Amino acid sequence: MVDLENLLIYKEYVELICFTIDILTEYPREVNIQDDIKKVTYDGLNMLIHAHKEESLENKEILLGQLDASLKTLKVLVRISNKKKYINNRIVKTWNKKIINISNLTWTWMKSCQKRNSIFNN
Repeated sequence: MVDLENLLIYKEYVELICFTIDILTEYPREVNIQDDIKKVTYDGLNMLIHAHKEESLENKEILLGQLDASLKTLKVLVRISNKKKYINNRIVKTWNKKIINISNLTWTWMKSCQKRNSIFNN
């Protein structure tokens, strides 16, 4: 099994977290959406780590599906932040690009699990 630190998706996710933390420091102090963004982002990391450790391909697929849903939620929170003028369009584009990249990596991993699962079940 590949070490977690060497997984591209893990590296990209850590980069997303660093970017997110930097952006959230720019939000107005009285705004509460930062807590939601942090929670969704860290929950996604938790799902990613659990998916990496999971031995059952079916459970791994479930965790990756949850990770993808979490990324979609994060995109909505980013969109809300933009509508409320907490962040500008340039930041939205960069943030969304990072989220989409991780989502694509998640789907690639899920497809790999599905292929391996169908091989084992046939």
